[in-house]
Amino acid sequence: MEVLNNQLCTKIFCVLPASSSEITYTEDLISAKNCCQRHKLNVVCILENDCLKLTPSKECVFVLTDFDSPLFEFLLSFECKVVGPQCLLNSLKNGQPIPSTAVFNLAMKGIVVTTTGLTMQEKKEAEKKIQFMGGIYTSNLTSSTTHLIAKSVADFGLKFKSARSRAIPIMLPKWIDEVWSARISQEIVHGNDPEYSSYVCPVFQGFFVCASRISIKERKSIKKMVEANGGKYCPQLIEGETNVLITTSSEGEKYLYARSWKIFCLKPEWVQNSLDQGYVCDPERFTVKKITKLPPKCSSSEENKLPVADFHYASINSTIFNNSTKELDETSTNGSTSPLNQLCELQSTEPLECLDLVLSLKAGRFLKGFKIFPSGFDGPQMEKLRRVLKNAGAIQLNAINDESISHVIVGKSVKKDWKQLQHLDIKPHVVTLQWLTRSLQLKAPAPEAEYYPTDFENLSTPNRKKSFFQDTSSELPSVTTNVSLDDVRTTVQYSTLSQKTYVSNF
Repeated sequence: MEVLNNQLCTKIFCVLPASSSEITYTEDLISAKNCCQRHKLNVVCILENDCLKLTPSKECVFVLTDFDSPLFEFLLSFECKVVGPQCLLNSLKNGQPIPSTAVFNLAMKGIVVTTTGLTMQEKKEAEKKIQFMGGIYTSNLTSSTTHLIAKSVADFGLKFKSARSRAIPIMLPKWIDEVWSARISQEIVHGNDPEYSSYVCPVFQGFFVCASRISIKERKSIKKMVEANGGKYCPQLIEGETNVLITTSSEGEKYLYARSWKIFCLKPEWVQNSLDQGYVCDPERFTVKKITKLPPKCSSSEENKLPVADFHYASINSTIFNNSTKELDETSTNGSTSPLNQLCELQSTEPLECLDLVLSLKAGRFLKGFKIFPSGFDGPQMEKLRRVLKNAGAIQLNAINDESISHVIVGKSVKKDWKQLQHLDIKPHVVTLQWLTRSLQLKAPAPEAEYYPTDFENLSTPNRKKSFFQDTSSELPSVTTNVSLDDVRTTVQYSTLSQKTYVSNF
């Protein structure tokens, strides 16, 4: 032990791994030892196990063939200098001082790195390896930054935008790992070598792209381009995962949900332009803007102009969507069968445009306890109505055979429903869609008497003593509600799968 401690005055220790000898020195370690001798420096060889018995001072220099060992951590605790053979050779040949911090090689000399999108642990690991290779890590992107490390560029973050504007290379985290792993083969490499160009961040790295209202051919083309350049294409719009919706129109259910989920809605040209530039283009230039068109005003003066439901001449039954429906046909909104065209054909259901799912989520359960039967609505209309009623706390009935039914909301006329209403002892309120629209604005039940269809005069007015719910006109305060343009939206069908919200195939 005394002999080992006396060697502290030699200053430089070339450390061999356990059970090694001078015969099994690595080429780098031999070169480092010989270089020290040519410079007339005191250098000795020592086994790793013997190093663990030392109490080194800060002036000591230890040359290790690897930093992944218990000895490395042991030596750092004494604040002595620890370097790799290549680092020592470079310092001696160029007449430079030996680094005061641990440096294994100079594979990242002259490189200044910052990161974005990495976890705290990933940042620490990246910083450590960069410094071990003679590079510099900074938390912020500065004028001296040479590289940005990014797991994803999908957030269009400030660091990404700044790096892009200054033509700073954006690299994948694996770049650091690959340069660091080259030490094992004792290759003399540098992070800027052409062989590492494959670790440049792909154009669509981290993007989850969905498409809507484009042709199948164009959809396939976008899928191919996105997936070949680091992104993923998914036919479903998934909350918390999808970050770009490619579309040509500000209409459609995917578009409406994408906006409410803060998902970028971009034109198809964004994909090709990004590939042409070599990085994702600013989304602002390709954003599909929302059409700022006022919905039909749901005023009492217009109510009388709407065709009222006539159960005497109807033959179409209301359609109830199954709650377990999870996907819709991608072509279901095209052509004459789209919900928009159906709404235009049915003036009696125009107030559906005034119903806003997002607003209904904020309005609270103002219809809690109400039992409501929607009559004369087709599939897409029924689904929208079902969502609004559910958010408002109402119970939707699938038939008019429940004596506790409180309201019937009328769309198209249905003869069968009329007959069933005639046989009820306790008559429910029969109202137009405008009653629900006004209730949503008030965040409370609107007075039913103002919204009775005129064709229901032959149906006995609900008995205030017998009916399940009484007219609320005398209880409601005067309320004026302003509905912003952003509140006027149509709703969509979505399903909860694996605790995520999907909007499928539009």
